[in-house]
Amino acid sequence: MPAPDFEGLWKSSGGTVAVVGSGAWGTALALHAARLGHRVTLWARRAEIADRINSDRENPDFLPGVRLDRSITAVCDPARAVEGAALVIWAVPSHGMREVARAVLPHLAEGAAQVSASKGIEDQTFLTMSEILASESPPGRVTAVGALSGPSFAMEVARGLPTAVTLGMTHAPTARLVQSLLSAPVFRIYTTGDLRGVEMGGALKNVYAIAAGICDGLELGLNARAAFLTRSLSEMTALAGHMGARPLTLSGLSGMGDLILTATGGLSRNRQVGLRLGAGESLDDILAGRRDVAEGVRNARSVWGTAMARKVSMPVAREVYRVLYEGKSPRQGMVDLLTRKLKDEVHPEVRERYLWRGGALPGHGPQPGAARDPRASLRPAPPCRSRPARFAGGGIPPGPAPPAGGRAPSAPAGALPGSPRASRGWGSWAGRSTPCIWATWGPRRRWRAATPWTPSASFRPRSPPTRPARSSRPSRTACGWWSWPSAGGGASARPTWRLGSRGPATRWTPWGR
Repeated sequence: MPAPDFEGLWKSSGGTVAVVGSGAWGTALALHAARLGHRVTLWARRAEIADRINSDRENPDFLPGVRLDRSITAVCDPARAVEGAALVIWAVPSHGMREVARAVLPHLAEGAAQVSASKGIEDQTFLTMSEILASESPPGRVTAVGALSGPSFAMEVARGLPTAVTLGMTHAPTARLVQSLLSAPVFRIYTTGDLRGVEMGGALKNVYAIAAGICDGLELGLNARAAFLTRSLSEMTALAGHMGARPLTLSGLSGMGDLILTATGGLSRNRQVGLRLGAGESLDDILAGRRDVAEGVRNARSVWGTAMARKVSMPVAREVYRVLYEGKSPRQGMVDLLTRKLKDEVHPEVRERYLWRGGALPGHGPQPGAARDPRASLRPAPPCRSRPARFAGGGIPPGPAPPAGGRAPSAPAGALPGSPRASRGWGSWAGRSTPCIWATWGPRRRWRAATPWTPSASFRPRSPPTRPARSSRPSRTACGWWSWPSAGGGASARPTWRLGSRGPATRWTPWGR
């Protein structure tokens, strides 16, 4: 499929932005785009809201007291909303995304960029918002789809207060152009290619904001809230990773940042629902008096359904679902969470996908029933003197050990401490597959390690080592375990020595001194 020509369409359209959804978030984004000098068309479901915006320059139902720019035109016709628009921002509730997309997408221009500012997972299908847009797009339509998420209350964005968000989009040129068009000193946009991670962070945090509100409603204290937020982030990372997201994305603005704001901010609708549930009110009474949408209530069902379908352990999300849809007491749900069986802190899904498999994981003890894997060993590998037959540099990849003499799949490169130009990987040392180091200093490249480096080796010696002889001095690039000549003439593993500097003179000193 050819790349979308968003830049050409933007120039020919005269810089028109269409915002689909006239709620608080959609109105705030429309106002922000208008302040940047763009022509903005705002689609509203109800005609009375569009009339109030066009006549009174205000959206009293969702952003009372905020004066809207005159360059914003509110319409109710889907065709008029996106007519000639090069950039379409979706800000409708997640449960109504498919219905609105079916009405709007047939009128979308070829090459237009779409940015989903809606946060949620569709019930029954368990699809994200970008997947819904892709499934409802006309066949053959070329368009770039992204997601905008991060810690951003609509009222604060409308007031022009500093905000930072993340734009996830797989088409990098379009992402950079959208970033430049919508960024401002008070609205910083960071980009990432991890579209799935940005969407999952925005969808999951609403559910856990309800859990944090319940925790505060029960008056369990700040310690409990901090614990719940930490464990919630662990569950978010596990499910997002299972769906193909990068775990680091969940540690950024669209994951941890949005979770902290939604779970602790006074303007959070989902937190308010949790507070009232913890105080003893029923869900029906809470929702009956609300005009705006608390996405976490609907997403609790779709998130828990996704977790069950993918067999990912998410106890906090499970208890939120049971409190909302099975009538369970919030206090009993909290008791059930706190009395679960004790376990390792690292989520099983994260351990399986992003840590070493088998054997003993560094810092987490041996895993019962796991097959022995030399990459997870806490002992240095036996010394050998031969150069590796093959090197598949770029880090220690997860999964089973490669065959002897075989080539392992590549993985992202990682620099070793104290070595600005060193990488580690898998090679065949004397016919066996073990981790090894490829060190470079200037134009010279050679294998430095006599004993392969292991990621779990301690860098601090248990007993002070003796200074090595000059002939057995370790490499300057080393920071790990090496083979030192022992008194008996053989080789033994000892901690690395590091290069110290005092003025122009250098000398070897034991690591840690």
